[in-house]
Amino acid sequence: MQSISAPIQLNEVSDKVANLQAALGALGFSIPQEEISRKTAAQGTAKAVHDFQSQNKIPGNTAVLVDQATADFLNRLLKDRKLLDDAGGAAAAKTYTISGKVLNARSEALEGKSVQAFDLDLRGARIYKTAQTLDEITANKGMRPLGSAVSRTDGTYSITFTNQQLNPAEPGLPDVIVYAVKDNKIIGRSALSTDTNFTNGNLLQGWDVVVAGIADRGPSEFTTLLQQVQDRLRISSVAMNELLDSTDQIDFLATEIEQPVNNVQLLITANQLAQVFPNDPNAHSLLYGLGREAVPLSFSAIALTAEDRLLAAWRQAFDSNIIGAVDDKTLTAFLANCIRTPHNKCLPPLLSPKRPPSRKH
Repeated sequence: MQSISAPIQLNEVSDKVANLQAALGALGFSIPQEEISRKTAAQGTAKAVHDFQSQNKIPGNTAVLVDQATADFLNRLLKDRKLLDDAGGAAAAKTYTISGKVLNARSEALEGKSVQAFDLDLRGARIYKTAQTLDEITANKGMRPLGSAVSRTDGTYSITFTNQQLNPAEPGLPDVIVYAVKDNKIIGRSALSTDTNFTNGNLLQGWDVVVAGIADRGPSEFTTLLQQVQDRLRISSVAMNELLDSTDQIDFLATEIEQPVNNVQLLITANQLAQVFPNDPNAHSLLYGLGREAVPLSFSAIALTAEDRLLAAWRQAFDSNIIGAVDDKTLTAFLANCIRTPHNKCLPPLLSPKRPPSRKH
């Protein structure tokens, strides 16, 4: 792979774009196959670039898609992982990248889960579905380790390896399985890949690992949305409260982070109300949870709503992982504070749910 060259413009079609897409894919970012085939930096490539910049705290540049700072950061990572061709022109080892999410049985993303990838041969095929520990895999001698990772906040993971880690006697592409592990125990697994699952012969994307059961809950909808919004606000040097009365800005933000516009507005409105409780770390999420369960977000509306209805709304939001759960004592105390809050601290109601949908890329 060649070094990334800047600048690259949005919607540019070039070999530079193809090289950028290969680099992002090797680092675990998904690019639509149509854009890869056309070597075009369209919206899917732009999203991968923006996600890369956000994860690495690189300021975005409104003038170009990839500026010199982004290219330099990418090249440092690629060099560290030995993914760049060397100065003498010798080809780097062929690289493969597996990427996907770690999920529980409810398809909720799980953060902080250790995953390990293996390449199977015929011996490994005997146990890959049933192995319960890493010791079984080692004893079987039919699975070659390819690498490991820890799932990110949104449950995503990526593992990059080279052809030098594969059995040269095995034909075709690697037969990959990814396990979620805790200590020595296997707690989840992916499907087993075939040649047809690879894109461009080296990218295995969407290779999700499912952890059995629902005891593990991923980040709540609120936590994920708040992080995405805060990241975008930080890039633009805008405070959340500044968006409260601007539907155009809210629409723009929702489109940029690919989230429902009404959820983004609920988050912003709940944030404004939560400032009445500056010492309560749960206020923002609890108010967001009410809004998501169709309780109007104003203190007057909350005071006029039956307590049983409010408590039921919160418990439904907990169960659906819209917000993180709190104990009953915390919940009833917060409810009492909401009811005691003067009605003159309320905000205008949310815009009608019949408002036009946000713009599309």
